[in-house]
Amino acid sequence: MGKWAHEDVLDAMGDYISANGDYQYLCTDDLSDPPTYTEVTSTFALTGAVDLSGDFTQEDGDTSGRQLTVAAHEDVSITVTGEAGHICIVDSGNSKVLT
Repeated sequence: MGKWAHEDVLDAMGDYISANGDYQYLCTDDLSDPPTYTEVTSTFALTGAVDLSGDFTQEDGDTSGRQLTVAAHEDVSITVTGEAGHICIVDSGNSKVLT
């Protein structure tokens, strides 16, 4: 059997991210695996923190499973020169990188 998880499990992951993910950063491709909070929020960040309050929608996936969508943000300023590679969601209260 391939990778599989019940929708309740996937929803719980989405619920955790939407309840705790408060900021989003655009970062370069230089992040370690897994990335550290400092890398995402300063070292490799191309933008400042983008507030995600109330910006999540959880629903059926496009073809199967579940998806958590973040609302689009306009007028986000790129503050550092570099090539974008990742969009990261963080829990700033606990200094965690969630995605």
